[in-house]
Amino acid sequence: MISSYIQLNPLLKSQLQQVNAQSTDMRLVYREIKNEEDMEFLKKIRGIKIYSLDNLHAKCYMNQDTAIVTSLNLYQYSQHNNIEFGVKINKEVDVVLYNELSREVDSLINQGKQYNKLAESVSTAIGFTKKAIIVIQGAMAPGYCIRCGKEIEYDSEKPLCDHCYKSWAKYHDPKYEEKYCHSCGKKAKISYEKPVCYGCYKKNAK
Repeated sequence: MISSYIQLNPLLKSQLQQVNAQSTDMRLVYREIKNEEDMEFLKKIRGIKIYSLDNLHAKCYMNQDTAIVTSLNLYQYSQHNNIEFGVKINKEVDVVLYNELSREVDSLINQGKQYNKLAESVSTAIGFTKKAIIVIQGAMAPGYCIRCGKEIEYDSEKPLCDHCYKSWAKYHDPKYEEKYCHSCGKKAKISYEKPVCYGCYKKNAK
């Protein structure tokens, strides 16, 4: 879901709660969320990853087989008062156009700053135990670009640096073999789809 501005109406919240019950994998990219209540609601949705992008003006909603490019934000006022327009793209009907749009969406996610629940909680964790603070600091450990090995922010959804992502996006092959583990930075046979080496995967799974 890509929406410049977000203000959730009751119907949309109800629909998201239904998705929440299915533990569906979701991505949300936004420019501004209009109230803290909506952010608190979204944080409780299982499987959602939230990204902010300051200059975002696009609106697009897509799943694994259908996409809608539209003028409509997930904004309550717009849905009730504005005249909006959209175009539906079906992957089976136009796979080339769908894949091009999918690459653009991936690019926006890659540019966005991921909302970090643990990082936001650092200021409130000062009064907790030292152990709790160590856990939070550990969650902010650096990652490594899986193509060039450069140190970047750890995010398994964005395991490439900006420069290497531009090169990867030309072909958009999630199974293409890369060189470095996103977690430890050591040489390994990994891919955009599986950016962590087996050793780190076992360690993180514990």
